[in-house]
Amino acid sequence: MRERLLPALQAAHDAADQGAVRTLDKAVRSLEGQITRVLREQQAAELHATKRRALAADYAEVLAAAPHLTTQLMDATTSEELDQVRAALVRTRAELDRAADRAYVLAQAEHALTDLGYAVDVVHDRGVDRLTARSATFRSHALQVLFPSDDAGWHTRAVAFGATDARDDASFEQASCADVDRLLADLGRRGVQIDVTRRLPVGTLPVLRAVSSTVSQAAIRGTTRNQPRVRSLDT
Repeated sequence: MRERLLPALQAAHDAADQGAVRTLDKAVRSLEGQITRVLREQQAAELHATKRRALAADYAEVLAAAPHLTTQLMDATTSEELDQVRAALVRTRAELDRAADRAYVLAQAEHALTDLGYAVDVVHDRGVDRLTARSATFRSHALQVLFPSDDAGWHTRAVAFGATDARDDASFEQASCADVDRLLADLGRRGVQIDVTRRLPVGTLPVLRAVSSTVSQAAIRGTTRNQPRVRSLDT
């Protein structure tokens, strides 16, 4: 009887051992999977943090000018959100560069006109930066340089104050056209690249009649930059 029970007992013992081994192996594999997931999540978090730091360093001046983008960058938790913040940073940098170029060109145009003997007023009104330049030679006329905010270029026009005749208007247009050429040359020396897209002959358009004849003779000085990069505006 005993001889018959021993093999059965051994078989049951072996089966129990195999079950325990399978249970232990399953637990080990589960633990390894958890460790692998944790390591991958840690690596992904470190990579995400590295990308965030790189964006913060590469666009530091943009983030300083647009604090809301700093908040968006810190709140970005996925690669897709980081890509969206990066795109916003690129757009904002381009907008800031355009604004800086515009301010630089506006200031340099004011200086150049002053050097040509004009007294210059600068007005920022309804999306247009306008330089009004008057000279002692033509007291009833002014040369205006306009920089619309929604346009990459700028244009000039002659303005008359009070009663003037066609001959006076033509004389001023002729003189101011020559000064515009000098202005363009001066701006080129100041690092501004200009492409002239349209030039109308004198007398093509009527001289604009200004509502007011009062123009301040105080020239408002702008800020210039040392060693400016090339800036481009169309005229």
